Amino acid sequence: MTDLQWTVRREGDVTLVEAVLSRDPTPVSEDPALRVTVESRLRPVWPPRRDGVPTAGWSDGRFETAVPAGEHVAVGFASPADPADPPVEIVDRDRGEVSSADGATPSDVLRALGDPSPPRDAVPETGSGGSDRAEEATDP
Repeated sequence: MTDLQWTVRREGDVTLVEAVLSRDPTPVSEDPALRVTVESRLRPVWPPRRDGVPTAGWSDGRFETAVPAGEHVAVGFASPADPADPPVEIVDRDRGEVSSADGATPSDVLRALGDPSPPRDAVPETGSGGSDRAEEATDP
C-alpha cells in the first residue's frame, strides 16, 4: 500500500507544499519498485530547480518517482495559488523495475550536463588596452 501525507502553509503570497510518499514493507523479490506519479491540485506549480531546470521527476505539475518497499520519498514545491485540500494526489501507480533512463526528457539531459559556462578562473582577464599577444606579435 502507498500512503501520501502532506503539509501546507502559506508564506506571504506563496503556498508551500511538502508531501511524503511511503510504502509498506514487502519482500523485494515480490515487489521491487513502484513508480508513483503525484499531481499538484494547485496551479501554477513552482517545482524545485537546479541550475534553472526543474529537478528530476518534475513535468507539468506532476512528480514521478520510484518508491521502494518499506521506504519513503519526500517532495516539495511552491505555488502562488491559494491552498487546496488535498494539495496533491496520487494519479498513477505502476509496479515493476524503474530504470533511471525511463522517460528521459531534454530537461533531464540538460540537468545531467550541468552549467555549460567555463569556470571563472579558466577565462583570462583582458585589460582595457587589448591583448598582450597582439603587442608581442608587433615587436621585432
